[in-house]
Amino acid sequence: MFRDHTGAMVVRFAAGPQTAVRITRGELWMRWRSPWLWLIAAGVAAIAMICLVLKMAARPSGPGFTSFTWGSGTAVLVAAATIYVVVLLLFGMFSMQDARHGSQRVRRFASPGMVLQARYLSDGMEMTTPLGTRTYLFADFRKLSVDTHVVTLTAASHWLVLPRELVPAQAIAYLERSVAQA
Repeated sequence: MFRDHTGAMVVRFAAGPQTAVRITRGELWMRWRSPWLWLIAAGVAAIAMICLVLKMAARPSGPGFTSFTWGSGTAVLVAAATIYVVVLLLFGMFSMQDARHGSQRVRRFASPGMVLQARYLSDGMEMTTPLGTRTYLFADFRKLSVDTHVVTLTAASHWLVLPRELVPAQAIAYLERSVAQA
């Protein structure tokens, strides 16, 4: 950690073998806690259920064919719940794969040896990765969470998961003040 010519705190960190995995797990934790995941899964299940009902209703009835009858609303609810659970299991399967190896998106900027830099400004934070530089304003964030391996900044519609090495104790104190004031 050092101060640049403007006095901004700058922290550089070379990603280690677990950096991408830790960032991915932090992002997955936030994603699974988001109501959007559950709504998307419900939407996919609803679309699948509608397709199933339409396909079954379009079947011809007569000799050699069974007619489309559900018997009661219970069968529809059971089918919809089953499809919903299958959709969540598929989401979970892909999440587990990412949790083991790090998501492909995160590995593009946080693979071992890649340099990450955080520059703490008066009104925001400038993140530099091998993919480029992006500025995040403190006013956009509502919550700061510090875990053993990652620090998460949460905004209304997104989050930013940083490796703990980019956010030393001085930076955490600075972020706590800055996010609270925003």
